[in-house]
Amino acid sequence: MIDELIIHVGNHKTASTSMQKCLRDKSYEVENDVYYPETIGGPVQYNHNYYVRSLGTEHQEDRFAHLLNLLRNTDSSRVVISSAAYAYYNGFDLKDHVEKYYRPLARNMRLIKYIRPHLSSLVSSYTELVRIGLYSDTIYNVIKSSIGNRMILHHDNPYSLKEAFGENVEIVPMVSEALIGNDPVTDILHRIFRDQKVKIKKSHTDNIMVSAQHLSVIKALQADNFGSEEDRKGYGYEYTRALADIWAPENPIKFQISKQTAKNFSIGEYDLLTDAIKCDKIFFDQPYLEKALYDFIGSCPKEDVSLELDDYEGSHECLEKMKIKFSNHYNKVERL
Repeated sequence: MIDELIIHVGNHKTASTSMQKCLRDKSYEVENDVYYPETIGGPVQYNHNYYVRSLGTEHQEDRFAHLLNLLRNTDSSRVVISSAAYAYYNGFDLKDHVEKYYRPLARNMRLIKYIRPHLSSLVSSYTELVRIGLYSDTIYNVIKSSIGNRMILHHDNPYSLKEAFGENVEIVPMVSEALIGNDPVTDILHRIFRDQKVKIKKSHTDNIMVSAQHLSVIKALQADNFGSEEDRKGYGYEYTRALADIWAPENPIKFQISKQTAKNFSIGEYDLLTDAIKCDKIFFDQPYLEKALYDFIGSCPKEDVSLELDDYEGSHECLEKMKIKFSNHYNKVERL
């Protein structure tokens, strides 16, 4: 029987990919390691979304039967499961899931959840949604959607997690001063191996920062692409890598919302400030998220940064080059 099962439950946009790749590749040194099951199916092999996203579908029992068989056959006393897809579940629903599938195999369990400050989460999530072709609308309209609401408000998830799991869940603010070593990968390794010394051998910070100029091109490419959602997601990362070689803007601009927009989100309809203060009071006893919100507002420009091609010299020429390079994406659509 497993002595301890540790479940990392996101959130999205909290360095989960870097954490997961570090665990998969064993990019650290520690005396007594954990078992981190490798996903056999699905397009991504470094996290456990393949299993978690099957919940409520016809594939649920088969996929979890496979995962549980892996856990039964491990000799390790400590196991880690990591899926940001768990972030969308209410704490009590997740507790039922954990009791059904994991409790029979593990003597002890604990959860780790990271919370990113509201406004940086909003902007990062929006640019990611544009990049992978899920949205081409303005940030304002995206926020009005259900996905938009989930990505900027923590809603009841961390609160219900704390109520359902009590002291067996760690809620961690994604701010450098609260992270061990001021780094998310270092932080989670120390939380996993809290009774051991651990040393990172290789960094897995592989998120590519995308300028507003490049994002405007990706947005236009995705708008003309009618492939499947999975295709467009993969294309978004291909486009990002290719753009670095095709077009280097003289003055790369970071996508940002204006100071007034940030204020409207913080104290207006979505009242992010109240949510930040509530999180800080319940989980941290320090104003981590409140301070991060005010710091973010202070860093915002006077005007929103555009993602329109017409606002950037050279963007249309770059778009045509990209369409030639990736003509198979569009030819495939035309043949359907």
